[in-house]
Amino acid sequence: MRNFLTRNKIYFETCVSVLLAAMAIIVSINANYIASAQLSLANDAQRIATIPYLPNIKARIKYLSSEGGARKERMEITNSGDTMYELHADPIAFLELREWQIVPMNATFDQTVHLRKALAPVESYFPSVTWVDGDGKDLLLSQDIANTNLMDDRLDAFSKKYHSDKKIVTGRIKKYVAVSYIDRFKTEHVDYFEFVSTGEGVLMDSTEGNEIFSRHDELRRSKDKLSYTNSSPDDIDRLWIKLRK
Repeated sequence: MRNFLTRNKIYFETCVSVLLAAMAIIVSINANYIASAQLSLANDAQRIATIPYLPNIKARIKYLSSEGGARKERMEITNSGDTMYELHADPIAFLELREWQIVPMNATFDQTVHLRKALAPVESYFPSVTWVDGDGKDLLLSQDIANTNLMDDRLDAFSKKYHSDKKIVTGRIKKYVAVSYIDRFKTEHVDYFEFVSTGEGVLMDSTEGNEIFSRHDELRRSKDKLSYTNSSPDDIDRLWIKLRK
């Protein structure tokens, strides 16, 4: 046995060296992983510690009145958190057009039918913003939307053209707002909100919000847009044919 160990000493020493090197690499990887986890925990702790000192932005659209058939609403941006600076709000509107399948009472939904939809930017839906004086807290700004059902008659006229026993096309206004501001730590934020049917502004994922606003700008630049006050049923039809997918 001694002779065997002596003859193969160099091989054993090489194996031991390789094992020690591998163990050192494993220890180094684990150390880096632990350091990375500690850094992540420290960053999370720092973010949690700053939450009480950050603005808390909310957006909503509330009903004001209906006079002479014109529905009046108000968009409000509020802050229930810490003070903010350099506030800017950018509201946008789309006309969403989409097909619906008409299913008789005793029939079933046909999943093979492709139902198309389109989004077209709508200009002049939101008027100029009314700024509210204050210290960057509570009610920050508001703007009144004079007639939120102004396009209803034109949408009805457009929809009648596509009404059949199997499908119908309807339209509705989808509203969004991007609120940018700077907090007390001089960090810039952009919050994107989508207004749902109740009027509440639902905070969106930043990537999704940025895509919506980029799409709005892209279509406006290509002149694939509608005027809330002046576009006709034929204008709506033209964009439906061009943009539907």
